[in-house]
Amino acid sequence: ALNLNEKWYKKINETYQNRRQIVWQILDKSGCSYDKSGVGMFVWAKIPEYFNSGIEFSDFMLNKFEVFITPGEVFGQNGKKYVRISLSNNYDDYKKTLERITSEITIKS
Repeated sequence: ALNLNEKWYKKINETYQNRRQIVWQILDKSGCSYDKSGVGMFVWAKIPEYFNSGIEFSDFMLNKFEVFITPGEVFGQNGKKYVRISLSNNYDDYKKTLERITSEITIKS
């Protein structure tokens, strides 16, 4: 990696930024809130208030849309009202997720 040129790094950064933006759309449709200034390989989001926990929200998303979102509390009690989405999937998977959620309903916060 240290021997790769700047073009490679720009392409990787662009890839992850595109994934991050579609994940934001998924979270918007799901009624979650998040910080757009976050960086890294994951997007953390606060679940809508009417869910008691990230596990409850994750179960809802899985049962309703066949989409798994990691509940934050698997990382500790401070994550109880949060979920985490990894940016390591390919863009098309996120696109399918967004289409699946959008075709059903938009969860209102």
